[in-house]
Amino acid sequence: MGFQLIMLFGKILAAMAATAIGRRQDCPDSCGNVSILYPFGIGEGCYNHKSLNLSCRGTPPSLYINTTNFRVINISLEGQVSIQSRIVHVCYDKSGMPALDSKATNTPTVQLPKNNYAISRSLNKLTVVGCDSSGTVQLGEYATGCTSKCDNIRHVANGNCSGFGCCQISLPPDLTYYTRLNASSFNNHTKVWKFSRCTFAFVVEADKFNFSKHYLNKTRKEFLELNLSMAIDWTIGNETCQIAKNNKISFACKENSECYTPESLGRGYRCECKAGYQGNPYIPNGCEDIDECSNKDLNNCTNLAKCENKNGGYACPCPKGYDGDGKKDGEGCTSHHESPVIKIVPSVAIIVTVLLICSTWLYLEYKKRKLAELQHKFYVQNGGELLGKKLQERGASLETTRILKKPEELKKATDNYDKSRVVGRGGFGTVYRGTLDDGRTAAIKISKMGHPRLEGQFIVEKTQNEDYQKVINQFIVEVVVLSTINHRNVVKLLGCCLETQDPVLVYEFFSKGNLFNHIHDKSLRSEINWETRLMIATGTAKALSYLHSEASDSIIHGDVKSANILLDDDFTAKVIDFGSSRFVAPDLNQLVTTVQGTQGYLDPEYLQTQQLTKESDVYSFGVVLVELLTGKVANSFKGNEGTLVGDFLSSLEKNLFPNGFDEYINKENEEQLMKAAYLAKKCLSVKKNERPTMAAAITKLTEIQNGKREIDASTHELNPVETVSREIENDVGPSMPSPQELNPEETEYVFDNESTTSYP
Repeated sequence: MGFQLIMLFGKILAAMAATAIGRRQDCPDSCGNVSILYPFGIGEGCYNHKSLNLSCRGTPPSLYINTTNFRVINISLEGQVSIQSRIVHVCYDKSGMPALDSKATNTPTVQLPKNNYAISRSLNKLTVVGCDSSGTVQLGEYATGCTSKCDNIRHVANGNCSGFGCCQISLPPDLTYYTRLNASSFNNHTKVWKFSRCTFAFVVEADKFNFSKHYLNKTRKEFLELNLSMAIDWTIGNETCQIAKNNKISFACKENSECYTPESLGRGYRCECKAGYQGNPYIPNGCEDIDECSNKDLNNCTNLAKCENKNGGYACPCPKGYDGDGKKDGEGCTSHHESPVIKIVPSVAIIVTVLLICSTWLYLEYKKRKLAELQHKFYVQNGGELLGKKLQERGASLETTRILKKPEELKKATDNYDKSRVVGRGGFGTVYRGTLDDGRTAAIKISKMGHPRLEGQFIVEKTQNEDYQKVINQFIVEVVVLSTINHRNVVKLLGCCLETQDPVLVYEFFSKGNLFNHIHDKSLRSEINWETRLMIATGTAKALSYLHSEASDSIIHGDVKSANILLDDDFTAKVIDFGSSRFVAPDLNQLVTTVQGTQGYLDPEYLQTQQLTKESDVYSFGVVLVELLTGKVANSFKGNEGTLVGDFLSSLEKNLFPNGFDEYINKENEEQLMKAAYLAKKCLSVKKNERPTMAAAITKLTEIQNGKREIDASTHELNPVETVSREIENDVGPSMPSPQELNPEETEYVFDNESTTSYP
C-alpha cells in the first residue's frame, strides 16, 4: 500500500514538472500528416490543459479532439483548430424520392467540448450547395440560413456563392459550441436532377472553400471526400490572465510572451510572443528573438547607420563623427564637421520646399472646395435630397443601397466620356459603354434634362422650371424603383451620380441591345426564331408579374414596349426604363395621373379615364406580343389601314392567320402561334377587367412552351383557329371588343417617341 502511494505521488510530481517545463520529451509530434503543437498533446504530461488532450486513432491514423469524433486537420497557435466539417445532406432520385445514400450516416448536430472550444464566427460561414436547395443553422429557437436556386447549369459560376448553385451567410452572433444544421429542397431536385441531385449544408472556413460548379453533381460520398474544414477557437481553462498568473506552475505563458483573453470566447486565456519575438509561447524559450538586421525590410536604419540586433528589437548607431538615432523616420545621422553655410542651406531649402508645398496644398484645397460646392449644387439640382427622402419612405437610404457613384469614377470608366465608347443617343441622352473599378462592364447613361431652352440656365432657373422638374421626377422614380426590387428579368441598377451637371444612371450592359431592334431590323430579326421570341415574352411577363404581385409594394411600369426590353447574350429579357412607373398602395388598384407613354402601346381605357392600372401594363404587353408575332412596328400608321393593333385584331376576326405572322417564324409551330395570338387578343381587350393578369399570361405562355394541349370533346369539331380561340377563352376570359370602340382624341395625353437605341 505504501509503495502504491509513493508511485502515485511520483506521477503527480512528474505531471507537475511536465506542466512547468512544457511537456515530456517522448510526446508524439504528429499524427498522420498533422503536426501536434504544444499546448496540445496526446496523453498525460503531453498537454497543458485536459481540454487540449488529443487522441490518434484509426487506420490510417487520424487526429481527434480527446475522445470525440471531431477529426483535427490543422492546429494554429494563433487560437484556431481546423476540424473536418460536419455535412448534412439530402439526395433524391429522378422521381423525387430520397436516394439510397440519403439514408447513410447524416450528423446534423455540431456539439463541441463545452467551455474551451467555440465555433469561429469570424472565419466560418454557413454554406449551402445545390440548385434547388435551402439550409439553416439553428441555435435553440433561433435559426438563420440561405437558399440556392438555379434552373440551368450555365447560370452557375465557379468561385461564386451568391445564390446560384451555392450560397453563404455569416453565422449568428450567439453561436458558441453547439448548433444544428438542416438541409432541404423545394421540389426534391426534380427540375434540376440532371445536374444537381443533392442539397449539402455545412459550416466551413470561408477563405479555404472555393466553390466549383462540378460540386453540384457529386454524390454524398464524393462530397465528403472534399475534406472540408471548419475553424474552432480554443482557449486554456476558464481563468482570466490575472488569476492564471498567480499559479506560476500551471501558467502556460513562458518567457517573452504575453497573456490575453480571446474576445470570441470571453473566458480562459491564450499566449502570444511579444513584439520582436516569434515562435511557440507555450514552451520554455519558445519565443525567439527576430533578427531584424538580417532583412532590410524589417529595420528602418539609414544607409550610414549600422543595424545592431537586440533582444526584442534593434538599434541603428551612427558611424564615428555623426550624431543621431540613425533611423529613416527619426533624426538620421548628422556629421559633426559641417560648416555653418552647409548647415543653413538645407534649412533654407526645407523652408522653401515647405512654403511651396503649403501654397500648392492651399491652392488644391481651394479648387477642391469649389468643386465640392459645385457638385453639391448639382446634387440639389438633380433631386438628391428628394431621392433620399423617397428611399427613406421605402425603408432604404442612399447609404444602405450603395448606389451613389462619384463623377471621377465614371470619367475613369468611360475614358473621360470618349466618343468611341458611345453606344446610343436619343432624346433621353447619351449612353456610354464603361468599365467600373470592379471590372464589370456597364451602360452609363447621361440624361438629357428637360427642354432644350433650359441649356445654359442657372441652377435656380432650372429647378424652378416645370419641364425640368418632370424629368427629375422621372429620374428619381426610376432610381427608387430599381433600388428596391431584384428580379432576373429586370435590369439591375449598378449606381447613379447626381453631382454632375446632368444626372447619370449606371446599368448592367447588354451587348445584344433591345428587342425593338431585333424585331424591326431585318439583319437582326433572323437571330430570334419562334422559340426565342416565346422565351422573351415569358421573361417579360415574369418581370411584370413580379412588379404587380411579388414586390414589397406593387409597381405599375407605365411604359412597356419592345424598346424597353433588353436582351443578354442568351436572349434573356431584361425590362428597363422605370421613369413612368408608379408605386401602388395595397388598398388601391388604380392611380389617376397625367397620361404618358409611347404611341401604339397605350391602354385605350387609360387614355380615356387617365387611370393607370396594372391592366395598362397588360395591354402594352399584348402589343409587344403582337410585335413578336408579326414583326411589325407598333406605333406606325399605314395610310388608311389603321394601327398595328387594329390590323391585328381585324385579321384575327377574318381568319387571315397564319399568313399574317412574321416571315422569319417557322410556320410549323402554327398551333403555338395561334395560341399566342389569341393570348395577345385577350391582353388587348378594351375593358381592363376582361384582360388576364400577368400571372395568368405566364401560365398560358408556359403551357405554349411545353406544348400542353387540353381540348375538351366540345372542341373536336372546330377548325384549328377556332380550337385555339376556345382554349384561350377557357384559360383567360371571354372575347374582347375592338380598341376602336374608344375615342382617344377625347383625352389629353403625352406621347414618347419610340427609341431604337440599346438603352432608354
